[in-house]
Amino acid sequence: MMMMMMTMMTMVQVCGLTMVTVGVLMYAADGNSTFYWKLLDGMPMIGPLVAFDRLPVVFVIVGGFVALVSFLGCCGACEDSVCFLCVVSI
Repeated sequence: MMMMMMTMMTMVQVCGLTMVTVGVLMYAADGNSTFYWKLLDGMPMIGPLVAFDRLPVVFVIVGGFVALVSFLGCCGACEDSVCFLCVVSI
């Protein structure tokens, strides 16, 4: 059971770190080199489409949170800590 929990938390942590990496690459790329920025250039920035401009920052924040929570879950599975596992389950 512990190995299965650790494996799942490790996979979730990799997904969170992948989100952080994608967000950083989207944010750091100049305006002409990526598909994301080319797509944004063709869109009118009115209404709900304004939020697409902040998408890289959202990826970094959500990915960092997911990686942190899954790290706590992995530590809780290693140590059989009820406190860490309760934090992850919330």
